[in-house]
Amino acid sequence: MDAQKKFDPTRLAVISLVAVVAAMVLSIAVLVVRLLSLFEPAACLLSTTGGEPISIYNISKIHRGLMLYGNPLIGPHYTSTLYNAGFYYVYAAISWVFSANFCDAAIAMRLITLGFAVIGFCSTVRYGFSSFARCSPDAVADARFVKLAMVAAAACVWFGTLPGWWILSVRPDVGAVALCASAVSLMLLRGSGRELRPVLLAGVCFAAAWSFKQSAVFLFLAIELSLVLRKRYLQAFVLPIPVALTVIAFVIGLGPWYRYNAFVATSFSPFHIQNLSSFLVRIPLKGAFPLAAAVMALPMLSRIPWLRTDEATTLRTCWWVTLVGSLITCCRGGSEVNYYFEFWTVVGFLAVIQASFIARGAFIPRPRFVLFGVAFVGLAALFSSLVDAGRLIQPDRFGVVRLEIGPEKTAELERARDRIRRESRPTFCQPGLWGLAWGLPFPAYVYDDYPYFQEPATQRGVLSDGGLAGVFERRHFGLVVLELNSDVFLNQALASGYVREPGWSHIVVLTSPATGTD
Repeated sequence: MDAQKKFDPTRLAVISLVAVVAAMVLSIAVLVVRLLSLFEPAACLLSTTGGEPISIYNISKIHRGLMLYGNPLIGPHYTSTLYNAGFYYVYAAISWVFSANFCDAAIAMRLITLGFAVIGFCSTVRYGFSSFARCSPDAVADARFVKLAMVAAAACVWFGTLPGWWILSVRPDVGAVALCASAVSLMLLRGSGRELRPVLLAGVCFAAAWSFKQSAVFLFLAIELSLVLRKRYLQAFVLPIPVALTVIAFVIGLGPWYRYNAFVATSFSPFHIQNLSSFLVRIPLKGAFPLAAAVMALPMLSRIPWLRTDEATTLRTCWWVTLVGSLITCCRGGSEVNYYFEFWTVVGFLAVIQASFIARGAFIPRPRFVLFGVAFVGLAALFSSLVDAGRLIQPDRFGVVRLEIGPEKTAELERARDRIRRESRPTFCQPGLWGLAWGLPFPAYVYDDYPYFQEPATQRGVLSDGGLAGVFERRHFGLVVLELNSDVFLNQALASGYVREPGWSHIVVLTSPATGTD
C-alpha cells in the first residue's frame, strides 16, 4: 500500500511535460542564435547547407533578367537548375526589393525559408488544436497545458535538431513540405465528408509543393491512397486535378531545357545502399523526441477518443508511405536529412497527438504501462534538450550554430577579393557564394552541384569539352580561389598546371601559368 502511495502517475506525466517544454525552449534558443548570425558580415560568404549557393545563384539570375533553365551540358559554365520553377520564382519575387545588394538578397531568401517553416509549424499546431477541440469541456482540468504541449511538440519538429540549418537555407525542401503540411492538415480536419472544396484546396497545396520540388510527392500519394482505402472515390479523383494541371503546364510551357534539368539531370546521381545505415542512426539521434512521440502515438490512434477513424487511417497511411519513400530516396548519392522531411511532417502530426496525451495524463489517471510510455517520450525529450544545450555550450563539438569566420581567414578573404577585382580573366571561386558576394560578373561559375550533377554527368560523357576538368585543362580561369577542403577542384587545377600561391594559410589561391591560353 505504501509503495502504491509513493508512485504518483500524474507526477510522471508532469515531469515528461516539463521535458517536452524544455526541448522546445532549447530548440528555439539554437534557432535564435543561428538566425542572428545571418546578419553578420561573413554570413553571405558561408552556405548553410549543401547546394545552397547554386540555388541563390539561380534566383539571382531571375533578378538580372537571365534565362532560368539553360543547357547544362555546354561549358564553361555548365549551370544546372535542378529544382522546379515555382521555388525559384517565388523566392525571386519576394526578395526582389533587395536584389541590388547580394548579401541583403541572400538574407531575405533565407528568411523566406524560415517563413515557410513557420507555416508548417502553424499547420501542425492548428490541426492539434482543432482536433483536441472536439473534447468535452470537462475532458481535461486545464486545456492550456494540453495546448502548450502541442506547441512544444510542433516546435521541436519544425525548429529542432533534425531540420537544423535547413529552415534557414535557400533550398526548396522546407517550402515544399510546409505546403504539404498545409494540405495534410486540411484533409485531416475537413476531408472526412463529401465536400469537395477542402479536397480541391489540398490539391492546390500539393501542386504548389510539387512546383517547388519535383520529388515532394509522397504525402500527396499517401493522401490519395487513404482516400481510395476509405472508398472516397470522388475525392480521390478531384485531389490530383490541380497537381496534374500544374505538371502539364510546367512540362509543356517551360521548354526542353526545363525538362532536361528537372527530370534528366536530376537522375544522374547514383544510389548507394550504404547511405541507409547512416540515416538509420542519424535520424533517431537528431530527432529523438519527435520520433519517440510519433512511435508511441501510432498504435494508440484508434483509442484516442477525439480522433475520427478516417483521421487514424490517413495518419497511418501517411506514416508508412513517407517512411518507405524516405528510406528509398535517402540512398541517392549526396542525400541528406532533407529526404526525410515529408516523413518528418507526419511525425509532427503524431507528436502533437502524443503531447496532448502526455499533458492530459497530468490530470487524468492512466494505467502504469501507458505512463511508462509517457516516461519514454519524456526521456527522449530530455535527450533532445541535452543535444541542443551542447550545441549552445560547445558549438565546435556538437555542431555549427553560427555563421562566422575567424579574423585571420577574414583578412585572407579580403585580400583574395581585392586580388580578384584586379584580375582581367575569368575567376573561379569555390564555394560559389564567394564569387557572388564579391560581385563577379554574370553568368558566374558556380559548380556547387558538382557531386550531384557535374561529376556523374562527366562520368557519363554527356558534358561538352570534358566538363569542368576540361575547363581547367584549357586554363580558362586566370585565378582560382578555393576552400582548403576543396580537394576535387584543387587536384583538377594542379593537374592542369595551375600554380598554388604561397602565403595563404586559410584558403587556396592558384594562378594560371604564364604560358596558359584562355
